[in-house]
Amino acid sequence: MLALKMNEDNIEATPDLLDTKKYAIRYWERRRWVYLGLLIPPVAVGYFLTGEVLASFDKPFISDLVVLLMFTVGFVNANIAYSFAYVVEFGFLGTSKYDSYSKTWRPLLFAAGCILGIILAFAASRSIAFTKFTPI
Repeated sequence: MLALKMNEDNIEATPDLLDTKKYAIRYWERRRWVYLGLLIPPVAVGYFLTGEVLASFDKPFISDLVVLLMFTVGFVNANIAYSFAYVVEFGFLGTSKYDSYSKTWRPLLFAAGCILGIILAFAASRSIAFTKFTPI
C-alpha cells in the first residue's frame, strides 16, 4: 500500500512521505466522484418537491439562468468543502497515529462528510427553490 524506504540510521522501514501523500490524494480524489454523486438525489428531491409545491401557489420571481448559477455556486462550494478532508489527512501525516487514522478514521471521516454534505445539499436546494418563488 505505502512504499517503504530503508533509513540507513534506523533498522526499521519508514514510509516515504511523498508516496504517502500521493496515496492519500489518490484515496480522496477517487471518492470525490462518489461524494458528488451522492449529492445529486437530495438536491433533486429538495429542489423539485419544494419547487412544485411553491409553483402551485405562485409564479417564479427569478429566471432559470439565475437558478442554474446558484446551483453552480453550490457545486463549487461542495467541492471546496470536500477538500477540507485534506486538512485532516495532512494533519495526521507523519505522526505515529497515521496508520490508525488511515485504517479506521479515514473511512469514518468520508462517511460523516457524505452525510453532512447530503444534509447541506438538501437544505441548499430547498433554499434555492424558495428563492425562486419568493419575492426579494
